[in-house]
Amino acid sequence: MFGPDTSVSSSWRRALFDEYEQRLVLSAQPLGDFFIDDALLQEVQPQQIEALGALADVHQATGVSYVRQEYGLTGAGQTVVVIDSGIAYDHVALGGGLGSGYRVVGGWDFTEENDADPYDDGPAGFHGTHVAGIIGSNSSQHPGVAPEVDLVGLRVFNDQGAGYFDWVENALSWVHQHRNDFANPITTVNLSLGTDWNSDTLPSWATLEDELRQLYQDGIVVTVSAGNSFTDYNAAGLSYPAASQYVMPIASVDDAGMMSYFSQRNARVIAAPGERITSTVPDHIYGSDGNPDDWASASGTSMAAPYVAGASVLVREAMQIAGVSNITQDTIYNHLRNTADSFYDSVTNANYYRLNVQRAIDALLGTDDVGSTPESAKALGDVFGVKDIHGTIGRLTDADYFRFTASASGNVQLGWNATGALNPVVTLDGVVLQATGGNSAAFQVVAGRTYTLGITTADGLGGYAFQLQSTPSTPAATPPQDLGVVDLRTIAIEQTSGEQWFAVKATRSGSFTAQTVTTNN
Repeated sequence: MFGPDTSVSSSWRRALFDEYEQRLVLSAQPLGDFFIDDALLQEVQPQQIEALGALADVHQATGVSYVRQEYGLTGAGQTVVVIDSGIAYDHVALGGGLGSGYRVVGGWDFTEENDADPYDDGPAGFHGTHVAGIIGSNSSQHPGVAPEVDLVGLRVFNDQGAGYFDWVENALSWVHQHRNDFANPITTVNLSLGTDWNSDTLPSWATLEDELRQLYQDGIVVTVSAGNSFTDYNAAGLSYPAASQYVMPIASVDDAGMMSYFSQRNARVIAAPGERITSTVPDHIYGSDGNPDDWASASGTSMAAPYVAGASVLVREAMQIAGVSNITQDTIYNHLRNTADSFYDSVTNANYYRLNVQRAIDALLGTDDVGSTPESAKALGDVFGVKDIHGTIGRLTDADYFRFTASASGNVQLGWNATGALNPVVTLDGVVLQATGGNSAAFQVVAGRTYTLGITTADGLGGYAFQLQSTPSTPAATPPQDLGVVDLRTIAIEQTSGEQWFAVKATRSGSFTAQTVTTNN
């Protein structure tokens, strides 16, 4: 379906196959044959990774790199399900194992093997592993969109690349049943597969709607590849299940950000990078040398869908930090569309929306109404008794400052709670307060003096709630020393602890100044 990448050196080892042919899933349904999207594979050797183009380069274009640097979002705390040909979980960039304590935390093989091992076996397997790497690879040169997200592999294509609707149905039902079974909840499902269909409406043989509706009601995002058969139809429309109202259909754009010639499309799609995407593949693809560290470039809406799956994880993470409640697929889909770039497609004479991760996250975490420097600190006025402060640290470089004036001299007890991954650093007039018990500190204030409280992060982002509780100093129990009428007077005091009070009588109205000089004997 795709021509060769002419920029690739002829010295590269070739894959066992160059063009991944269509794999039928439902042979009993001639109108609805199910297949993994076509994709051209080409091996990436270590010295050629940069020449081919790294995932990090794609992230520059979409704003993922910016989001990582400014906000530190990684997808930690969520699990994404890949319903595909399985995952080569031994790959070094995917955690190197299967189960609790690894990146691929679980899965199931719904093919004839019907067991708890969802490995992406040969000879046909590679597709699910490639998809998983786009979502969650932790490679430095080819990082996934959400490199700390957990993964689950549900295998619905067998060793020869064949599968059936029943397997996909069972996999979708499995997601609902097990959505809260892992350390981190399942929030997202990716389906990079499709049928021979091109419409805005469902085919009569659409059998996945009940399961997709259930996941939609669960609040789980389901991203689906729009299909690669535009040149067969030359009209707007989507493959199935991308045409389902319960999923997010994802189209592909090229390096210039324009619609890929092969990508199916309609008004509902979100478009994302899908051409020459480098990601993880199983060791068997290049001859099984025993080192599960192989990479390959592939093209298709199959590559664009997991990119948006990863982006939806970051958006959910940002929404949680921002305090958004009841996050659903519609919440995330509408936000991605509202912050996307609009572009024109001359083939269908229509405008479409292209993913812009930077704008999506900036809109959630980019600004607040709290001063970011001591000079611009938010004024709290006079503080006496109890004062509550709330806010969010939305960037790794974010700082929130508050200014208050003590109404009375005494002791202030400061307590706080943080949400998300925020590890707050609290300062008073630029000096870090030493916390007692992890989330409280105490300091002395003098009546009439103004103080500046600062909050930054040692690591992680999230919300905070602070409470200032001031207690005025109690005058000494013994009577103060009466100094009588004072005009100008110097007294010497020898004292190593406690406090001493003095009483004076003013002869006229005006200002009274007391100056102290301390000496060490």
